[in-house]
Amino acid sequence: MLPLTPRYTQLTAKGGGDIGVADAAAPDDLFTTYAVFATIAFTLVVFLFENYLSLRQKSTYHKTEFPQELQTTVGIIDVERAKELKKAAENKKADVTTEDKKETKVDDSENQDDDEADTKSKVDRNAPLLPQLQSKFSAAQSYGLDKVNFSLVSSTYSTLEGIIFVLLGFMPWIWDASCDIGAKYFGYTESENEIKISLIFLLYTTIIGTITGLPWEL
Repeated sequence: MLPLTPRYTQLTAKGGGDIGVADAAAPDDLFTTYAVFATIAFTLVVFLFENYLSLRQKSTYHKTEFPQELQTTVGIIDVERAKELKKAAENKKADVTTEDKKETKVDDSENQDDDEADTKSKVDRNAPLLPQLQSKFSAAQSYGLDKVNFSLVSSTYSTLEGIIFVLLGFMPWIWDASCDIGAKYFGYTESENEIKISLIFLLYTTIIGTITGLPWEL
């Protein structure tokens, strides 16, 4: 099983090897033997841990009953708010003076329109919280479940893509391709124009990453 060697390496390419030929000339040291294996193993450990957390979160989204603790707490808040609103309404009613009743008919019409707008705004703003939360609970649970499922599929694809890229030696191949493009069309050399070659490499990887990640962008 070990050592794991990418299908393409820069050493085999410079030595005349073709893509798909393992690098048998690599020095037999600890880093060379376990570098690829350790990279893949670490990637899988992170992937499994993140999916374990997602699966735990997913189980909570299957609950369809509104939490009793939250219902009790919000119910208490609604009761207190109702008392405050009732008290405020009584105080407002007591503050009405006889001068307000002697306003002109035009003013009464304008004020009536304003009062209706204010009343509508107050009704929306001061509506009990519990019915609103209960009506949105099911939709929120459904959205959360869909989001977790999408995340599981997306992370699985990303992990598999990363492992395949490592095993194939995709990044070294892209770097060599960038060097070839730079030398062929711009006269760049890897030793003298490393920054410019890096920009070509960045362009390649950005385009490929955008294409492969496009189906997962919402």
